[in-house]
Amino acid sequence: MGRLVALTLALALWGLAPNQGVASPLTPDTRPDAATGIVLAQSGQPGWWERENQYREMEHRYWRLRGKERQRYHQLQRRIEDYDRQIAELNELRNLAIQEQQVILSYRH
Repeated sequence: MGRLVALTLALALWGLAPNQGVASPLTPDTRPDAATGIVLAQSGQPGWWERENQYREMEHRYWRLRGKERQRYHQLQRRIEDYDRQIAELNELRNLAIQEQQVILSYRH
């Protein structure tokens, strides 16, 4: 039971960690006016660009974004990543609750 509490606490604390990634193509932008300092991140799962087989076109459009549009795009990507993380955390908590029910019913030890 202590292991369950420790795991739940660890997941909760992990969820509070700041998100450092933004959605942007891995191909560097060679334009002279390109924004610098963007942290690229991969979530380990394909984004909508890849799922819809639109990577090249969307990559091109991404690099043409300016100012507020690019900021808004990154803000939305952070929100999507937060939702994905919350879903993963909830799934893990659900699985832990099921495991505890099984222990209570002596289904699994």
